[in-house]
Amino acid sequence: MLSRYVRTIYQGDNGFCIHEYKTRQQIPPAAQKPGKNTFVAVGYNLSANPTTEAELTGGWETSKYGMQYRVQTYFEIMPQTEAGIAAYLGSGLLRGIGPKMAKKIVDRFGKDTLQVLENTPEQLLQIGGITPYRLEEILKDYQKSRTLRDIVALLSPYGVSVHKAGQIQDRFGNQAMAILKTQPFRLLEIKGFGFLTVDEIARKTTYNPTDTLRIKGGIRFVLTEAAAQGHLYLGYADVYRQAHLLLNKNLTPNTVSAQLIRRVLCDMLDREEAVTARPAHNIYLPVYFDAEQNSAQRIANLAGAASGFSQAAIADALTASQRELGIALSQSQQAAVMMCMQNRLSIITGGPGTGKTTVLRVILDVFRRLKEGASFLLAAPTGRAARRMSESTGFAGARTLHSALGLLSDDYESPELGVLDKDFIAVDEFSMVDMLLCDKLFRQLGNRAHVLLIGDAHQLPSAGPGLVLREIIASGAVPATCLDTVFRQAGGSRIAQNAQRIIAGETRLDYGMPDFVFLPASSDEEAANIMKEQYLQQAALSSVDDVKILTPMRERGCISAKSMNALLRELVNPKRPQKAELKHGGQVYRVGDKVMQLKNMDDINNGDKLRFQRKRGPVCRLRAGQRVRAEVCGKRGNGCGRPRIVRGGLWMNGPAPEAPQPEQPQPPSTVSLEPAVPADTPIEQLVQTMTPQQAASITATGGYCKGMTLGEIDRQCPEQLYFYASTDGVPPMLRAGAQVLLNRKQTEQIPQAS
Repeated sequence: MLSRYVRTIYQGDNGFCIHEYKTRQQIPPAAQKPGKNTFVAVGYNLSANPTTEAELTGGWETSKYGMQYRVQTYFEIMPQTEAGIAAYLGSGLLRGIGPKMAKKIVDRFGKDTLQVLENTPEQLLQIGGITPYRLEEILKDYQKSRTLRDIVALLSPYGVSVHKAGQIQDRFGNQAMAILKTQPFRLLEIKGFGFLTVDEIARKTTYNPTDTLRIKGGIRFVLTEAAAQGHLYLGYADVYRQAHLLLNKNLTPNTVSAQLIRRVLCDMLDREEAVTARPAHNIYLPVYFDAEQNSAQRIANLAGAASGFSQAAIADALTASQRELGIALSQSQQAAVMMCMQNRLSIITGGPGTGKTTVLRVILDVFRRLKEGASFLLAAPTGRAARRMSESTGFAGARTLHSALGLLSDDYESPELGVLDKDFIAVDEFSMVDMLLCDKLFRQLGNRAHVLLIGDAHQLPSAGPGLVLREIIASGAVPATCLDTVFRQAGGSRIAQNAQRIIAGETRLDYGMPDFVFLPASSDEEAANIMKEQYLQQAALSSVDDVKILTPMRERGCISAKSMNALLRELVNPKRPQKAELKHGGQVYRVGDKVMQLKNMDDINNGDKLRFQRKRGPVCRLRAGQRVRAEVCGKRGNGCGRPRIVRGGLWMNGPAPEAPQPEQPQPPSTVSLEPAVPADTPIEQLVQTMTPQQAASITATGGYCKGMTLGEIDRQCPEQLYFYASTDGVPPMLRAGAQVLLNRKQTEQIPQAS
């Protein structure tokens, strides 16, 4: 469909865009903008040049935003009229040609101007003001813009952004289009181009399934996918089998033979594009092999170094520390402290509730006594874990490992920013550390560093490759203490007992009240109903903040996290006229909703749990029991983005959604005011008659009122009284108490006659 660009509605960083175009062709009435023959098109890197026309190919589709044209491919059509050519040249596309110079060129060459630029550009020297140097600049820009335009047109159906198209041009220059059409697998030389995408592109151009570059790319893809699943390497047989399946997919069987794969792999090993570790003959990508070798060497060197503190001095410091801190360590905990102080590198491991944090607090105090003026670094893989270290030990300033190491992302190829020049370094939750992050840590340790690694070796391993903590402990090279006495659960707790049985590989568990109960279900639907009832019962006993549901599924099925969240949200925080909502990107955020941050940003960390609250209009978040003001904002016209929390506030990329501002509901006059409820009545006394569902609804919307009296609620969060006084299902005593306080407030605001 021949069209011309009108305006940009949305432009994403990945090249996805939504543009409005106009056309002289017939379009469906449902897609046509009122009063004009324009329509909305969606696709990647679409033409945004109003001086040219674009031939769009694709199809119409209907979404919640209406009918749109989904563009599969497009190409720009250069203007044919003299006025169009002048507008194109003078649009700023080419350095050295402005509107006046464009008119002079078109006046001289007319409709043949673009042919002159293409075939005989030296003729432009006939134009006054165009020197050989200026002509060279013009031709550079023209060739660059033409090549970039052609690359985008060819690769946009595969989601290749303008940025990546620029990378292709930077890599291959003016030969980019020729390489794409004859040697497409050279795209694998550019970071960010994966095998599956390049293979799909190649199938549309010149496709040679036995191309050596394709086979190398397939082998690297197999190893990269294995790393994404946590594996540092694969055995020879696994590499051959998986590569053979991948490279022959949708082809005649054995088009790419095992012998050819073996020959290419041997070539990769010779060129050190892959590494084999003998005698096991495991195949690594070089980055993971180097990380493992370097980490092992540094750990071995540090593990053999003594701290220099005498056993007597450590014992005296430990005794003094326990006395002043008021902590009585168990025998195994004291042994962990002694081990840590005697060795430059040590490990403390143990399950939940075994006192690892308590031991760390004592270790830090003991080390400070042994080394006057010592400097410390406390770090953890996540922001939440780092903050928990600070709170539990009293040492402010615990950091994420990425922050401490100067890593801005998971790009471990970034340059090292300096040495961790600290006397004592403690890393908590070390089971979450993968091989690359471990390598980065030990590379940057200073010469005097005393290092303690803390974690539960039985927890799930890191998301990245490598069972780092487990393998270090299994090596026996590093002194390690395992804390096995559970202090967090009560004696005889089935949770602790069953955890030990699972670790030992036993499948027979002990069930019973009150802490470990099995409720059978014959279907997912029945299981969802059981979870719903249990959730409401437990929430009524405390609050929704104290109850969590764990499920192995995220998206699929009625017992997935997505489905259960939607179900429970409507039970504990239903839609009400007086409750403001925020609509964004297909998601509705309602006052009282619990939400989770999904990205580390400033003082907000991935995994932080927040709550939307309303405070005279703006949306607020609830964190760690405190109400913190947050604002919803964004620049108009920038398109929609995922909600993100920055510097203590909820921000959104794109237009600021306008939360409805309903009128403050008037408390119903039908509520009985007798008997009067004193202002010093705790709210817990007023919710005793509530059903589980009512209690869950109340705590979901006003959970921060737990432990407060009506008078305190009136002073600190008076808007909550309106909710209590006007919401169906609130117990009569609570409604009456809220109504009394509201009536009193209104009476006090009426001026008295003089």
